Amino acid sequence: MPGPYVIGRHAADVCRAAEEFGHGRPVALTGQSLSAYVALRAAADRPELFDRLLLIDGGPHQARTDARPAPPHVSLGAVAQASLRVPG
Repeated sequence: MPGPYVIGRHAADVCRAAEEFGHGRPVALTGQSLSAYVALRAAADRPELFDRLLLIDGGPHQARTDARPAPPHVSLGAVAQASLRVPG
């Protein structure tokens, strides 16, 4: 499928795979790093497809050249709470 390759499109692909492989039943979903964002979006968009969600961060032991600190006015707790809200 041609681009653009954005989180929403990846999440839609995950949902289609869950529909196909789940055979009408919810499946477990996991994601690490960027895939964790995709998994979270898929679960938020279609919560009925998933019965468990495991999000894995790379952690401080992994060298990351793209990591940037959050701006001082951003509450990381508020971001986490907003990210974990699943409709339904």
